[in-house]
Amino acid sequence: MQVMEATESSTRSWSLSARLAVIALGAVGLALSTLALTTGWSVGLGAVGVAVSALLIASGARVPEGVPPLSPAYVRYGRRLTVAMASYVVVLVAALFTYHARWAAGLLGYAVALAPAVPLLFVIGFPVTYVRSETDEFARAVFVESQLWASLLILVSATVWGMLEAFGKVPHLALWVIIPVWGVGNGLGYVVAMARYR
Repeated sequence: MQVMEATESSTRSWSLSARLAVIALGAVGLALSTLALTTGWSVGLGAVGVAVSALLIASGARVPEGVPPLSPAYVRYGRRLTVAMASYVVVLVAALFTYHARWAAGLLGYAVALAPAVPLLFVIGFPVTYVRSETDEFARAVFVESQLWASLLILVSATVWGMLEAFGKVPHLALWVIIPVWGVGNGLGYVVAMARYR
């Protein structure tokens, strides 16, 4: 009983610290978006997407009264996601600075261009690790449903935007913006899935 109470307490306190950390990350993302807007609107849109995604994840990390605490598997997933997204913001800022300072020539330019993708590749893989390690069937079902909502948002957005772009009705959108859109869809999907079961 004592071990269970300690686990619940640490999970709830982690939830609060995770929210604060991700909200801080969201603020950094918004600041980054302001800087990035000077380099092109799609970069700014992507940075805003990262910030919104972080804020949605923070709201999803909240443990309302009467709801059981987060599972250890979800806590690990949240920590990994927070570290990866923070790394992404830092690496993206460094890469943009390096690029605009004209220090990214030749092979170094390829490394600089690909560096921000590395943390995002981890983010893409984390859901698989989480689903495999989650023992709570309800938590796993809600998570998988949120992933399906995110996939739906990506497919609909890519289809509609692609058609409009093909007919010259909207500007070209960089493909890496898919990840922030997926993050937003994941956060919204989590909120929708949880609302259905309340």
